[in-house]
Amino acid sequence: MKFKDDKKRQTLEEKRITKVSFELGVPEDIVERSIEVLFKFVKSKIEQTDLKQEKTLSEEEFKKQIPIIKIPHLGFIVPSHKVYLTIKKRQK
Repeated sequence: MKFKDDKKRQTLEEKRITKVSFELGVPEDIVERSIEVLFKFVKSKIEQTDLKQEKTLSEEEFKKQIPIIKIPHLGFIVPSHKVYLTIKKRQK
């Protein structure tokens, strides 16, 4: 017979934070705050551009205005003009 565990089950995100905390020997709140800082940085970079304008940007204009975001040790976030066009079509 299984006993019901009164403890709240961890979400996948919480499990990942716990694992990183354990592997690096860093408190969980530090890992969590580091992730928040990273996402705030990415969000600020994305929000710098005004994609809500009526005019659809050409591929050249898009590449000039939309930054490629480098995340150290993880890689790059490279915006796609094709996805941008799809989103613009849905808006109309």
